[in-house]
Amino acid sequence: MGLFFAMLFANSGVSAAPAKIGIMVFDGFLTSDVTVPIEVFGAAAKKEQVASEEGLRLVADITIYDEVALDVFIVPSAYEMDALLQDEKLIDYIRKQTQSVSWLASNCSGAFLLAAAGVLDGKKATTWAGGKVDYKRRTQK
Repeated sequence: MGLFFAMLFANSGVSAAPAKIGIMVFDGFLTSDVTVPIEVFGAAAKKEQVASEEGLRLVADITIYDEVALDVFIVPSAYEMDALLQDEKLIDYIRKQTQSVSWLASNCSGAFLLAAAGVLDGKKATTWAGGKVDYKRRTQK
């Protein structure tokens, strides 16, 4: 799996004040984890290209190396999480973004990334139906 990280970026028109919404993507992301929020928020993407587990290619607006202040941050999942969980730049980026967002969400095993960044410490969280044992093993210190 390639370890290229990018962010889709959208301005939400749903509220009176536009929100900066970041949807993280990386090679191997699960399509519905990203396409559903894009549909909901109406995001358009136009910069860096990544591919989903199912082969869908997306072009993202920014990378984790770009400075951006988000209001909403969504972290997707992947079938193969080990390389992602060991990538310190990715984990640091997640940690940094979660310090200032108003809303934070993940899907399925994306919770493992949030836990690795330490942002779930002291909070109740869940993961995909079959991942409870692995999640508990990874998050207990």
